[in-house]
Amino acid sequence: MRDWNELKNDREVLRRIDWDLTPQEAYEAYQLKSINAWKYRSLPETLYFCIFVWQGHSRLMLIKRSLKQSEEITEVPAPADLMAAALARQGGDDPPHGQYAIDEPIRDWLQGEMGL
Repeated sequence: MRDWNELKNDREVLRRIDWDLTPQEAYEAYQLKSINAWKYRSLPETLYFCIFVWQGHSRLMLIKRSLKQSEEITEVPAPADLMAAALARQGGDDPPHGQYAIDEPIRDWLQGEMGL
């Protein structure tokens, strides 16, 4: 896993981030077993942020997803209040693999951290 301080200055990686992709959309598009997977067979790998929740602990993660694998690229030391507020706003069904979408305040904070 890469160091956040190193990664946030890597313009090659930053330009590849899909800011609009949610974990649910990534799972549906890149999961080979999904009903509509045939539509996405030629998708390139993508990078997206999500809030990963496991056993009551939340982490802001940058994920690299391809048709063959999903990889955690880095963990971002995000402010606890932003994380708590984003999780409180989530609703509906349980997300795939405990991955929640980021919200606008987290997105704005991330982009500020990266100088975008």
